[in-house]
Amino acid sequence: MMKRNPVHLVATSFFILWGIGELIAGRFLGVSHYVNALASFVAAGLLRLPDLFARIDFMQVPPAVHLFFTIYIFLSIFFGSILGFYELFPHWDTFLHFLSGILFSLVGLILFFSIQDKEFARQIRPVVAVLFALFFSATCGLVWEIYEFTIDSLAGMNMQRWQSNLSVAEWLALHNQSNRSNPGLIDTMWDLVAATLGSLVSIPLLGYVIRKSRSGSGELESPVESSS
Repeated sequence: MMKRNPVHLVATSFFILWGIGELIAGRFLGVSHYVNALASFVAAGLLRLPDLFARIDFMQVPPAVHLFFTIYIFLSIFFGSILGFYELFPHWDTFLHFLSGILFSLVGLILFFSIQDKEFARQIRPVVAVLFALFFSATCGLVWEIYEFTIDSLAGMNMQRWQSNLSVAEWLALHNQSNRSNPGLIDTMWDLVAATLGSLVSIPLLGYVIRKSRSGSGELESPVESSS
């Protein structure tokens, strides 16, 4: 069993306590705090996923990647949604999509080795594992955009920034100039571009992880080896 970084346990407790506080605040200050409470509890649940995967022998998440995942949850849910960084900083969402490209590439690489036979994993060419990780990351980015589109369509939210403050006349004038003026389309494409760039930037890191996995040294040990 791999050693676990206790930071994610502290983070999980933090989100649970914060969620309880938001529930209490919602009783006196309005429904928006209930939304924050829900986000906090969702974050706490997500932080338990790596341990759940390890417990059911699905895959072992190395401590460094687990820590990266914990930081990402804080940046996206706590700072982004609860503290409102998405509204305060226009490019916060793009920055997180860039980080998600790196994170999902690492997760894809871990998943690749987790589902392979140990001997086969040692013999396979590294480029195959890297390509799997990159395509896995791209698929995750695509699925997320489908999720945003679905939520916007069913709940009337603005996750894809399709709503704007323009008047009808201004909107029609802008839209008639170019289809690329659609804010929802621009937001979606920048999200995908940022995630793709993050995946490409992660390629040297993926190579480093593979070398460490095959040598059996370093913090980022092979999930195949760790489960044996």
